[in-house]
Amino acid sequence: MNKKDLTGRVFGYWTVIKPGEAIKGRQTWLCRCKCGNEKYVYGYSLLSGDSKSCGCLGKPSRIVDLSGKRFGRLTAKKIVSKRPQVMWECVCDCGKTVNISATNLKAGKAKSCGCINAERMRSLSYEGTNPLSVLSPKLSKRNTTGVKGVSRERKKYIMEIMFKGKRIRERYDTLEEAANRRKELERELYSNIIKKAPAS
Repeated sequence: MNKKDLTGRVFGYWTVIKPGEAIKGRQTWLCRCKCGNEKYVYGYSLLSGDSKSCGCLGKPSRIVDLSGKRFGRLTAKKIVSKRPQVMWECVCDCGKTVNISATNLKAGKAKSCGCINAERMRSLSYEGTNPLSVLSPKLSKRNTTGVKGVSRERKKYIMEIMFKGKRIRERYDTLEEAANRRKELERELYSNIIKKAPAS
């Protein structure tokens, strides 16, 4: 049966992708809506204007236009995806481009490409040492001794600590000796740095 080729044509929000099956002698067409939904639609419904979208055309848009708006150092430029959530391409004041969800932008959870946090970490450093990092109680995933800065190597315990960009490494026979030495160096090396470190 001859049929008019509607492939590529646009009807409202619909873009015809390819022909589908004929149902009871009536030709259907696979169409993609602007919102991304795909559906088979009768050709006569497209041509008559009875069908213009998947149904989203009559619904109020839930997508808020953020283009040009600033969120901290970020400027929203354009939507890059709508599923599973609306993502916006944003340009940071530092020049870097990142994709951020609309939810995080509006909630104030994203204010830069990450450069704010990087600058804060640098500002807390003093002469190549970040006291917040070295004094954090958090252990490395590879730590097996339960003591920060102390590892096991063969039959010895290795105490390590960073100071002004340099690593201090010492060997001890017992875990207690290595742990005590680590605490001693923390007090000796970092107490003065914490006092001199710039305010965040």
